[in-house]
Amino acid sequence: MHKLGHLLSLVKQIPSISTRDAFRPAMEALVADGLLRHSDMDVKVSVASCISEIMRITAPDQPYNDSILKDFFELAVLAFGKFSCLDGRCYSKAVSIIEVLAKYRTCVLMLDLMLDALIVQMFQHFLNGIRPDHPDKVFTDIKEIMTVIIKESENIPMQFLSILVNILINSVKKENQNVSPRSYVLGEKVLQEGAVKLHPYLPKAVTALNISFKNYSEVVELTWREAMKCKATVENAPEELAAHAAPERVVPFLDQPPNLLGKDDHKHKDGDVVLETDTTLKESERENAMKQQKSTNSRTTSRPENLGFTNTVEKALYPEATQTSKKRGWKRSF
Repeated sequence: MHKLGHLLSLVKQIPSISTRDAFRPAMEALVADGLLRHSDMDVKVSVASCISEIMRITAPDQPYNDSILKDFFELAVLAFGKFSCLDGRCYSKAVSIIEVLAKYRTCVLMLDLMLDALIVQMFQHFLNGIRPDHPDKVFTDIKEIMTVIIKESENIPMQFLSILVNILINSVKKENQNVSPRSYVLGEKVLQEGAVKLHPYLPKAVTALNISFKNYSEVVELTWREAMKCKATVENAPEELAAHAAPERVVPFLDQPPNLLGKDDHKHKDGDVVLETDTTLKESERENAMKQQKSTNSRTTSRPENLGFTNTVEKALYPEATQTSKKRGWKRSF
């Protein structure tokens, strides 16, 4: 498995037909139940690392169906729980997955597949696992993933982003400057870069957490003041202008479940294809999406029963879930 991962890392994007034919058997073997559901953590992380390389190679084409991609992201999030130990056997593979998700924007597929609970856990793993001795490149890639997830979130329950806001706010308590300094800085950076998107959610989070600004990074207060200013501008604007000034239409806030919050590489070339965001559906895709929406009553997340992945966050978010998706510039290949 290690050798396969190394060979895949050497394959450039948009390979020749002969090269695709050569690694097609490996593509199929990687998603066999025996590997996806292997009991050994090292094997699971290795499989996720290999699949992430295949996603890099085939971008912007989608190499696997939605079901397999969900399984991949479950394995990836498991790997992220191991990246805090730089001497661990899973570290290099976890970092490789992080790099692909950041550089090629494959992380937006988690939004398309509506894997909200996995995203919440991913944020927690990143903030809990980042260490002062992690390379700057790892820090930057993690920040990029978290920021892209926030900026690209569209048409999702307000509860989801509210949970992410609460997680970020908890990471920038002043006491964490000494306890978890890198996590503190990471939380600050993500709050700053995602501020515009988070404006509708921050005031409610500040109230719900009963925040005293003196105990948190000044970024929280500055972002809160800007959010309140935007809110006042919208509320005081004429009705026609207010409709356009509102950052987005959101569903009513659902109270935060208390148990969700816890106290350079050279192989990728500058010419590589990066996933572009395209939220516009073609007519046929829109019709299919409408039909699919009629047949489902709720938003879905990951399927923890598939890989033995117990996801209490998912149950708190969406006790009854089914699955729909909309791709952002990705199409199937093979």
